[in-house]
This record gives sequence, structure tokens and C-alpha cells, in this order.
Amino acid sequence: LLRYIKLKTLCLIANNKQILVVRVMLFSITLMLGIMAVMVDTGIAQQISQRFIAIEDADSLPYYSYISAGLFNMFLPSGGG
Repeated sequence: LLRYIKLKTLCLIANNKQILVVRVMLFSITLMLGIMAVMVDTGIAQQISQRFIAIEDADSLPYYSYISAGLFNMFLPSGGG
């Protein structure tokens, strides 16, 4: 019986930690979606994209793709570039 109570207590502690992780994930995803919505609705994302399109050519495309992905990932870490 004592062993069962100890196991049950350990499971409750583990569940509390998992709930905390899920809460943090849900908060961060909501925050990032809000930032992305602001960037899209204000036109900042389109302006940045148009500027990169204006200065790119076939040879510099990989370099500027890398730079633009890094720039967007500074604002949206889970945006995927």
C-alpha cells in the first residue's frame, strides 16, 4: 500500500510538470501568432519580402533566403523561416 501511494504521488508530480510545459507552449504559440498577425496586417512582412525580391538575383538567392529566414525567425522563432 505504501508503495502504491508513493507511485501515485510521483505520477501526480510528473503530471504537474507536464501541465506546466503545455501551458508555456500554448502561451508562446499564442504570442507568436499574435506577432505574425501584426506583421502581416501592418504590411511589414510584405515590405521586407519585396525589398529582398528587389535586390536578389539568381546567384544571390540562397544567401538572401538564409538572411530573410533569420530575420523572420528573430520575430517568430517557430515560424519556420
